[in-house]
Amino acid sequence: MKQRYLDDLATKIDLDLIRRSGMRILYDSMYGAGQGVLDGVLTGVKQIHETYNPSFGGVNPEPLAQNLTELSAAVKSGGYHIGIATDGDADRIGAVDENGDFVDSHRIFCLLLKYLVEQKGKTGEVVKSFSVTQMVDRMCAKYALVMHETAIGFKHICRMMTEHDVLIGGEESGGLGVKGHIPERDGIFLGLMLCEMMAVRQKTLSMLVAELMAEFGHHEFKRVDLHVTEKEKTAIIRKYQKGVKEIAGFPVLGRKDTDGFKFFVDGGWVLVRASGTEPLIRFYAEAESIAKVDALLVAATKHR
Repeated sequence: MKQRYLDDLATKIDLDLIRRSGMRILYDSMYGAGQGVLDGVLTGVKQIHETYNPSFGGVNPEPLAQNLTELSAAVKSGGYHIGIATDGDADRIGAVDENGDFVDSHRIFCLLLKYLVEQKGKTGEVVKSFSVTQMVDRMCAKYALVMHETAIGFKHICRMMTEHDVLIGGEESGGLGVKGHIPERDGIFLGLMLCEMMAVRQKTLSMLVAELMAEFGHHEFKRVDLHVTEKEKTAIIRKYQKGVKEIAGFPVLGRKDTDGFKFFVDGGWVLVRASGTEPLIRFYAEAESIAKVDALLVAATKHR
């Protein structure tokens, strides 16, 4: 099955272009299922954390900035053009640019959407989960693409991909599905698409991110997971269910309750969502600056 998968990737990604570009790629499989796969289609890819380790080296195998410090440092010190990370079962992606800076799933979503429309001439509808950046909304408006917003969980996006002509669908945690592949997440495929995009555009990943921000506005995002008692969880949910008039001094201008409670402020939003399976509440925030995101999160979480 592995060889069949690799053969399929070779029909969907311009591997020769990536090879000719001389791109230096560092891949972090996070001790997961992606081990020995990426280098099966691209010789010369360097890997870290590619050994069998049931404890994942003591690090949660989720491709988030706080879990990829080793990858970031190695990309910067080793002169790599991109660092690609996939999670334990290799369906979710995170990336690091040539400066060692983390590129989150929101930006990967938007970069690939721009590439699919502008360079590959693709069309179709776009699906995003409730916690994904508003930049997707702006892009869909510019490209005149129908956009759907679903509850959190890729199963909702998958269903849309099987029922509609979806170009790309994604969630905040790094899972993206792309037209022409499968109606599911695939971190290896997405990582190769990023490399192909860089080779086609002949730009570094940091340049592509800067270009995106210049065109569609600066968007910063953070998520905070708080472990709470059931009593605290109930109290917090009741508070936000009732509603708030301001967060961090910013008046609340609107609200959506698709999955949790999302409050819109000028230039940003805060989402409060309780886990259905554990005593955990997630707080998400987006705004035009990290300082504003931090302020929104501090204010949202202080009512514990």
